[in-house]
Amino acid sequence: MSKNEQDLYLKNKAKFEKRQLQAEALKNKEFRKNHPVEDTLKQRIIGQLGPIYTLSSAIRHRPLVFMFCGPSGVGKTKLAKALAEYSHDDLEKGFVRIDMTEYQHDHDVSKFIGSPPGYLVHEEGGQLTEKLKKCPDAVILLDEVEKAHPSILTIMLQLFDEGRITDGKGYTVICKGAIFIMTSNLAQQEIADEAEFLRHESSDDSVHSDHSDTYDDVDYPKQPTLGLSAVIKPDAGNYDKDAERKMVERQIALSRQFIEYTIYPLLHSHFRRDEFLGLINEILIFLPFSEKEVDELLYRELSRWANKTKSRHGITITWEPEVIEILAFGYNVRYGARSIKYEVERKIVNPLAKAYEDNEVSIDETVHIVVKQSKDKKERTCRLEVCKRG
Repeated sequence: MSKNEQDLYLKNKAKFEKRQLQAEALKNKEFRKNHPVEDTLKQRIIGQLGPIYTLSSAIRHRPLVFMFCGPSGVGKTKLAKALAEYSHDDLEKGFVRIDMTEYQHDHDVSKFIGSPPGYLVHEEGGQLTEKLKKCPDAVILLDEVEKAHPSILTIMLQLFDEGRITDGKGYTVICKGAIFIMTSNLAQQEIADEAEFLRHESSDDSVHSDHSDTYDDVDYPKQPTLGLSAVIKPDAGNYDKDAERKMVERQIALSRQFIEYTIYPLLHSHFRRDEFLGLINEILIFLPFSEKEVDELLYRELSRWANKTKSRHGITITWEPEVIEILAFGYNVRYGARSIKYEVERKIVNPLAKAYEDNEVSIDETVHIVVKQSKDKKERTCRLEVCKRG
């Protein structure tokens, strides 16, 4: 191939690749138009409407940095992952989670950005920089950032301010399109107290409001439930989009005042760096779950186990509505959804597994979960009733 032919080939190849990129960008734009990010995230996350709407609005302008504050197990990591799934086809490349508890010492900086030449492990590269080289517009989750050493925060200053980071070998990674999400469990108790206040105010308002039905209002069936028969969503006749948006706007307005006078002073006393906190575009507050959100989480968790038991062992699981009410007592604000999973495993899954091992239940049979009251009527517990074939 002559030089002219080679130049023409490269030129045509470049044009073809450019057209491909433009077509892909148009396709992505059309997808986002037909599938708004708010609706996509709400399908994955229980509650947390305030953070979802604020995050969705902000990413349209591509800010770099968010901080998610709130107790453990309320959806902070899950929301970050859902955003990455929405933004990237390849989740393995488009979502990077870094546990900041692994960077509590000064020498851990080399693990973060890679060791300089001359060190034994310098060829391995940094956990953050190597991932950014592969996907400069990834969603980066920096989990429990308050545990990181101050030296790591110094590196983040350049990263958040200029959208670039230099690794241990001197190579600069440009990542202005990345979204950085830091999570923190600081101020858990303050946030829990604020959540109680917000919900008290909201309940008082709903008494005088004509728009009390919102996204959180889920009417569970009164009859025993069989597995996961349908996706839980608001009844079309009662769902009021404007009411939902007004509720979200009210929560965001209260949260901004709460951040300024309560959360920010706590963050400042811990990080002691105004320049670091000043680079955060949005601080989003994740509230503990409400009673109805706990019920929905329990419904989904029970349904997940019902589907698993049916597919693996051919055993059908049903339950009385009161079962959810009993299991809800196991919800712990400090551990969030994790406490709900533990409660279902302890009171439902483990007894069911024992019954299966003891041949008390077998394939094609039904286990119905009921609520039994003690003789003194002071305690109610969940019991398994096996419905034999025929």
